[in-house]
Amino acid sequence: MGIVNTLALVFALVAIGYVLAWRGILREGAGEALGDFVVAVAIPALLFRTLSQADFGSVKPLTLWATYFTAILCTWVAATMTIRRGFGRDARSGVVAGLSASFSNLLLLGLPVTYALFGQAGTETLSLILAIHLPIMMTASVILNERAEILDGLREQQTSLWTTLRQILKSLASNPLILGIVAGVIWRFLPFELPEFLSELVDRLAAVAGTLALISLGLSLRRFGIARNVPQAATMTALKLLLMPCIATLLSLAIGLSPIQAEIVIVAAAMPTGVNPYLLATRFGTGEAIASNALLLSTMAAPLTLLFWSYVARSLF
Repeated sequence: MGIVNTLALVFALVAIGYVLAWRGILREGAGEALGDFVVAVAIPALLFRTLSQADFGSVKPLTLWATYFTAILCTWVAATMTIRRGFGRDARSGVVAGLSASFSNLLLLGLPVTYALFGQAGTETLSLILAIHLPIMMTASVILNERAEILDGLREQQTSLWTTLRQILKSLASNPLILGIVAGVIWRFLPFELPEFLSELVDRLAAVAGTLALISLGLSLRRFGIARNVPQAATMTALKLLLMPCIATLLSLAIGLSPIQAEIVIVAAAMPTGVNPYLLATRFGTGEAIASNALLLSTMAAPLTLLFWSYVARSLF
């Protein structure tokens, strides 16, 4: 199946989820329940299966991580400076804007798209990014928001770094995604295989992860209307879908990533904004409209930009 047909299929599933919510075909709350199942059960099973069976071969995770997270850093800085100096927003809004412009939806959209375009090898490479993506982004966001609250005059003294890190580690330790990743890595080095029954169970859960994740994404998008701060959100969307994959492409060429690594990094960087920036904005108490609008606008524009960056990656590598 070609790139166009693959992406059409992927976003058709997202559209189905949106229509199901829009027309009220599924009861209220069904979208959240499905999303919880996908994040808590199906995708952790997929990550466990992928990492426990992965053959990374000559993959060098350090260069892969350096390329992807440098693209994140550059985009985050650009977004923060734009929202603060260009739109005159406070420091906490700068944190939300930076996160909205650099946090790719690698879970609900990235995994299905990557598997559809690159198969098992692509999923294994993306899993290496996923293994540290959420911990790094959550930790950076919380620490930067602590600093932003001081800059905005909302607190006089910063919470100790250890207290902040302890809270983050406690949250991550109970996160099903992190548990799936850790369990998969540990099992990969054990000298025995899963019992046939458990192996079949994991395979069945993993098999539905992609489809349910895409429908769940469509259901969740229905909750976010385009309201305030549209110019700011549109700017973050442009940075997310254009600047970040552009930086990832240039870095991939400069560092000399292998073709599969480079293609995964570029496509991952070109993914639309995930839901985590909105969740953190709600927790921080600022920038909710920027984050929610960026999520919706970037997902709406993603079919075209993903198609473009997929062709760029295939042409260059």
